[in-house]
Amino acid sequence: MIRAETPFYAQPILNSPYEYPGRHWELDENNRPTNRIVDTRRPSAYVSPIRQRLRVLQPNDPDSYYASRELVPGDMRRDLEKARIVITNYH
Repeated sequence: MIRAETPFYAQPILNSPYEYPGRHWELDENNRPTNRIVDTRRPSAYVSPIRQRLRVLQPNDPDSYYASRELVPGDMRRDLEKARIVITNYH
């Protein structure tokens, strides 16, 4: 999937920084964009947590960067999936 082709990634910012935010991109239960614009301010409860965003660094994740960005050769991914990965976020 090429993300630039989807509306969310083509225009991620919907509101002016000088006005009250009046609309937002809808997120599904996994905090992924549905490509639907909602004409209200986003409730703070739906903001994607950092931990959820870092899941792509886990080798077993369906959207793992190791596969999608070819960071690890295909023949070595099984070995990587056996590893215990600990991600610490210092933000």
